[in-house]
Parts: sequence; structure tokens; C-alpha cells
Amino acid sequence: EEIKNYIEERSGEDPLVKGVPEDKNPFKEKGGCVIA
Repeated sequence: EEIKNYIEERSGEDPLVKGVPEDKNPFKEKGGCVIA
């Protein structure tokens, strides 16, 4: 629960949560995320 709250609080500034523009994200491949 604490982790969820922490993530929600940071979601506005955390690129892993809100996403990164494709041109600025070297890890993004065509068609989806690379979260393993």
C-alpha cells in the first residue's frame, strides 16, 4: 500500500509511470514497452 501511494505521488514526474516521448526514449521499440 505504501509503495502504491509513493508511485501515485511521483507519477506526475516519473517517466517510468507517465511514459517518455518516443524520440527521447532509447529503450522503446516499435510496438510496445520493453519492461521485463
